[in-house]
Amino acid sequence: MVMIKNAFKNVFRFKGRNILIGLIAASITVTCCIALSIKNTADSIVQQFKETNDFTAAIALNKQKLLEDAQKNGERETDLYTRIKRLTSQDIEQYGSSEYVRSYSYSLTVDLGSYVLQPVSNAERLREQMAETGDSLVAMGNQNIYNVTGYNDLAKLPEFQNGSWQLLKGEFPASNDIVLKCIVSEKLANANQAEIGSTIVFVNPYNTDEQFTFIVSGIYTDSAQISNNDLVVGGTADFSDRILVNYRSLKELVNSSQNNPDNVQSHTGQTISTRLSGRLSSRFILYSAQDLEAFEQQLHDKGLDAYYTLQTNADELQQSYKPLYSLRHYAITFLGIILLGGLVILIILNILHVRERKYEIGILRAIGMKKTQICLQFLMELLLVSILSILVGFGIGVTLSGPISNTLLENEMTAQQSDPGLADAQSSDYSFVINNEQSADYLDGEQSISQIYHIDTQVDFWFFLQIASIGLLMVLLSSLFSILLISRYEPLKILNNRL
Repeated sequence: MVMIKNAFKNVFRFKGRNILIGLIAASITVTCCIALSIKNTADSIVQQFKETNDFTAAIALNKQKLLEDAQKNGERETDLYTRIKRLTSQDIEQYGSSEYVRSYSYSLTVDLGSYVLQPVSNAERLREQMAETGDSLVAMGNQNIYNVTGYNDLAKLPEFQNGSWQLLKGEFPASNDIVLKCIVSEKLANANQAEIGSTIVFVNPYNTDEQFTFIVSGIYTDSAQISNNDLVVGGTADFSDRILVNYRSLKELVNSSQNNPDNVQSHTGQTISTRLSGRLSSRFILYSAQDLEAFEQQLHDKGLDAYYTLQTNADELQQSYKPLYSLRHYAITFLGIILLGGLVILIILNILHVRERKYEIGILRAIGMKKTQICLQFLMELLLVSILSILVGFGIGVTLSGPISNTLLENEMTAQQSDPGLADAQSSDYSFVINNEQSADYLDGEQSISQIYHIDTQVDFWFFLQIASIGLLMVLLSSLFSILLISRYEPLKILNNRL
């Protein structure tokens, strides 16, 4: 008890030195609090992000291999492509039964026109863009072009399962139904005053005499958005304009147009097919990214042509949380520098403090106080100052950690977006339609991977224990040198030198 009273007295007695130590300890605590909160929050968010965003793979044409082999054999890519075994929905179902796959889906996308359905996006601007890029649609006239996509099971799509899309009214078209039923977005329905049971008339863009009547069976919401500057070739430039149907009915629709005659343009003499074509896409949600190589090998063992490969969303996932990883790395580096620098400063201050009180130590030893008692008293003084500094620094650090973390994250995202090396390298330089079914070279659906723009730093009791442990450990380590110095002092030598 006497030791504690003496420690309190000495804290106020040497208040100048203790205030300096307290300020340094509080500054270290603030920086540790900010850096550690960034690290812990980043780890938590990245883990949550990986759990909520599926690792997906899609079968796609290996264009590079196709081009290299065509050049090696001295033939055209199109000729080589015709010999590739076509991917079918039955193949995708077979591959989807793999033990590496948690779920799968496939779809067929067909471009259909409509004179009456008004798009959410600016279709006129889209037609101008298509004309500038050289894309043409025969007999397009004033019709709007829509992406009509048929899925093998609409209700089991990950977007509906995870809540990205929600069915507001009606029901999903049955998977085995051949009746032309569709579900449309709420925006598209409102733009056209469509309700459950309303009909939408589509036409073949290449043969406007061929019409198809769809019945609206459901209305859904979709939060996915696309920039007005983006161009979706073959359809309107707003994801809200998509028409969702079941795969079987859309496949029957495509098959019904296979007997259409070719159309010869009178002014150019060019022969263009008026038969509908579809783009077959696949998406496999794997249990783990580590299963990718084994899954791809399994697909080729089951007969997948060597010119097909798997495209994944791994790069998109990584780019989404890359700013957080960078922020975490900076936080850990900064934390290490601060701890090392702070420890050195505290050691120097403690040694100077002990040297200033050398005569006092000699007197205490001379009256019979043991070295351990003197060391404990010095340690207790340092603990009293440090505990108060840690509490003050913790409060300030918690207050500042949120704004500083988000400012640093914003800077990281700005730097990432300005990096030209991160631009999307995917292209569709050449894609071929064989038997009116095209193999798509992109992931099925427009699965939106959420971007991380804001973080809320996580502060709890465990976090406080971490900060307190770091602070107390630094106090013990810095006092170790002063304790060693005290243990070397001999009282007679100290008093003789004083005299």
